[in-house]
Amino acid sequence: MDEHELLAQVERSLRVGDRADATRYIYHYILEEDVTLTDARWRTLWSEIRPLFLRRYSIEAAERLDTVFELVSPTDEALLALRLGEDGRVTFLLGAGASKPEPSGLPTVEELLPELWRRAAKLGRDDLKRLQEWCEHPRHAIKNIEDLLTAAYIADFSSRNSRVLALLEYFLYRQRPSRPAEEEFASLASRRAAVAAVSESDAAGIALLQDTLQTLFGLLLGRMILARPNPAHAAIASLAKQCERVSVVTTNYDGCIDQAMIDGKLRPHYLIEMEQPKDGCVTLVKMHGSINWSYCDSCQEMKLHELAHMRKSYDADTLSFPVIGICKNCGGQRRPMVVPPMSFKFVMFPPLLVLWDRAQAAFNDSSIIVSVGYSFSEADIYITKMISRAMGQDRNKKLVVIDPNAQLADMLRDKLDALIDNFDRSRVIRSCESCDVIVPQLAQSLVAARVKSRGRKDGARGAAKSSKG
Repeated sequence: MDEHELLAQVERSLRVGDRADATRYIYHYILEEDVTLTDARWRTLWSEIRPLFLRRYSIEAAERLDTVFELVSPTDEALLALRLGEDGRVTFLLGAGASKPEPSGLPTVEELLPELWRRAAKLGRDDLKRLQEWCEHPRHAIKNIEDLLTAAYIADFSSRNSRVLALLEYFLYRQRPSRPAEEEFASLASRRAAVAAVSESDAAGIALLQDTLQTLFGLLLGRMILARPNPAHAAIASLAKQCERVSVVTTNYDGCIDQAMIDGKLRPHYLIEMEQPKDGCVTLVKMHGSINWSYCDSCQEMKLHELAHMRKSYDADTLSFPVIGICKNCGGQRRPMVVPPMSFKFVMFPPLLVLWDRAQAAFNDSSIIVSVGYSFSEADIYITKMISRAMGQDRNKKLVVIDPNAQLADMLRDKLDALIDNFDRSRVIRSCESCDVIVPQLAQSLVAARVKSRGRKDGARGAAKSSKG
């Protein structure tokens, strides 16, 4: 049994209250079979299990396990040994987890759905209440806002065209062999008849529900306006100020990293402005848009709004956060330029296309890619492909994965190993520590190494001048 399976078995035993079974697994596989441990969660589990373990096994066995679990490090030793050379470049990839520590305090994607239901309750709509009850039923257990918004979008699209809905029925049900062919055919025919009978009012109801969910999601963005940078954001901005070869790519909409740069007397350059970056600018690629960007569906004009002005107006309650606004240029609808969290991403805003290219260029140009709180989910498979392409082009490039999920780094090692010939798995470096703790340490380490390297070069130049003199 490997570590992943063993950990799952122990956690499952604890969930059902079978601690004796959990201790047996630990004794047999860790003490007797010497399974290699790398997941930092073992420390917490051992502190919970140890009292019972002592009642079943010897104190000598418990002390041996104390030593084993003490050696389980949440961070690979190679992390703080990384050195950013004189010509090196580092790109940070920030996911939702990067904005979770205080004082940012923003929810991850998995935590957004309960907040959406709380806001939906204020509307008092029966269809939303029924949808919530269906999602929360144990048989369905829909807990991810990506699944909900994706289903709503597909339902809205397919309800407008009965042929599309019939095709979905065909792909989903054609291979179910549970009934005789004649009965299956009759059942399929009846379902298709029902599909064809979808009324315009039903389609309009689905569209209204989908639009309402999108609007509710837009309202969730309002809480991001007042979010402040945490120590991880501040450390990245500080590194960018001391080392000009720093870029940031993020899928987050919030303005935490933007504000950290502004607080550090830097200017975020979003790469969608026409002008070239000037001194004091830091490349910031916001792949899914931003709360301070807006877009007009009619004239396709986009605007960048000052975060400080938005925050001040919102905090003073002199201006509400606009989910839908009016374009001064053409009178059309203006809305926040953000890509909703769905199981597949599509281009809602043409200006974002150039940002996806800029993100790939940033990954390609870096000697170190640092992923912070990014889950590499299947919904964003294109970003995983960008990373894979960059890692494949440069066999010296390192990928740092900072995330509480200890299995994430191993998953990426497996993927890159399958995609890149002769891939060196040590190029993926893991840390499961909180990003507000480990990112400042990493940034300080990279800067110290760079300053030391510059000092040696300056000393060598000085010695050369003295010898010439």
